[in-house]
Amino acid sequence: MWLLAVDTATQHTVAGLLHQQRLVGRLERAGRRHSRYLFELVDQLLAGAGIGPAELGALGVGRGPGSFTGVRVGMSWAKTLALSCDIPLVGVSTLEVLAVGQQEAGHTLVVPVVDALKGQVYAARYYLSGSQPPQVISTPAAWNPRQLAAELAASSEPVWMAGSGLLRYREIFAESLGRHLLTPRQESAHVPRGDWLARLAAARLVRQGPDDRHHLEPDYCRLADAELVRSR
Repeated sequence: MWLLAVDTATQHTVAGLLHQQRLVGRLERAGRRHSRYLFELVDQLLAGAGIGPAELGALGVGRGPGSFTGVRVGMSWAKTLALSCDIPLVGVSTLEVLAVGQQEAGHTLVVPVVDALKGQVYAARYYLSGSQPPQVISTPAAWNPRQLAAELAASSEPVWMAGSGLLRYREIFAESLGRHLLTPRQESAHVPRGDWLARLAAARLVRQGPDDRHHLEPDYCRLADAELVRSR
């Protein structure tokens, strides 16, 4: 079975293609032009494999949290293709994708952090155990970086952090966590890569089956500005 997975929630558009659980290709591209880059990456992966969209056996998509516009681009594209070609669809958390890639962390609390702008970050907490899916300790939420740092520091245990939110607010987390703060050695580990995404989607599909293509929703973690205005 061919499985294609895409994520447009962060500053990177990423895509990964699996065949019979084996990675065929992965692509990532930096920049906010998600709509353009998504089509380009998908075209490259499918053309390289010599297949068309109708030959896909499953689709995976990152549900966020992240850029509101970015999340909508990937979700809309995936749902449209899944419905038009009758392809099973599974949604995964963008933060969990980042967590999956932190295998060098070992058996440590892993906190992926994505820059949410407006002085906030999106974060969740996981425990990794070898090749097993991440164990969810806390679900994605929007945080003030200083409040998140203080809460993590209160546990007095090592914390492995990665993502654009860490890169932006590294000094705040380092000040609070000190020697308990652990981070990846490679800058690429701060980006939710296409192979991590595709493998997580494949594992989720096996464990839980596909999502309802009509009702799968993004995980924004907070209201958009327009919704905040309407709620006042």
